[in-house]
Amino acid sequence: MEDTDLTPDLNTTDGRNRALDQDLLKSGEEIAGIPLRPITAGDLALLIEVGVGLVIGKTTSIAYDVGAILFSQSKPKAEIRKLASRPGNFRAAVYDFLDSYEPGVFQEATPKIVELVDRMNSARTAVKGESGGGGVTDPKAGDQAG
Repeated sequence: MEDTDLTPDLNTTDGRNRALDQDLLKSGEEIAGIPLRPITAGDLALLIEVGVGLVIGKTTSIAYDVGAILFSQSKPKAEIRKLASRPGNFRAAVYDFLDSYEPGVFQEATPKIVELVDRMNSARTAVKGESGGGGVTDPKAGDQAG
């Protein structure tokens, strides 16, 4: 017998939200040799608050955004939250963090971070009550089309 708590029904909103929760809260990953904590709703809120462009959809520097996510997910939460209370300090800490890596870190990290952001954005969409997947998005589609 299959346990629905372990295997979410992806055909329901609750099931999709549960699957996204399981994905976001899974054990941390390692990107470019940097072990990362699992993403939480608090981490997502912090990244939005400090203005990480990849997360808010308005990036001006992909290198900074990738570095900010690597930094924020690889350091202790208390340290990150203290730094985030002053965005200038957070930005300076991200640059100091990146100074300890060769530029090649971006080649491996960027596609993985973009995938991570896609998962976070799916979770944000699901929180709004919409599915994280495809579907009809054009208001003219369906019976009203013509």
